[in-house]
Amino acid sequence: QAFTATDVAWTAMITQFYALLLITSGVNKILVTGFYAKKNTWTPAALSGASVIFHLFFANYASQVYGLKGLVASTVLSSLLNMI
Repeated sequence: QAFTATDVAWTAMITQFYALLLITSGVNKILVTGFYAKKNTWTPAALSGASVIFHLFFANYASQVYGLKGLVASTVLSSLLNMI
């Protein structure tokens, strides 16, 4: 099966969403290092757990309503929540 122009458009859109994910993940990595330096490993772990729970519920809803765009947006939003 050939890779069509529609497939290219979807891939480009998803890649743009994931570019935002790279920013939030990078900032989160820097912020978590500060917690580890102060010997506080509980806070980043708890926030990561909350982010995963948010992703589980929101991904289910968003993927049903918006399809693949909703699933990718849920991943980006959960990473943003974890960063904040």
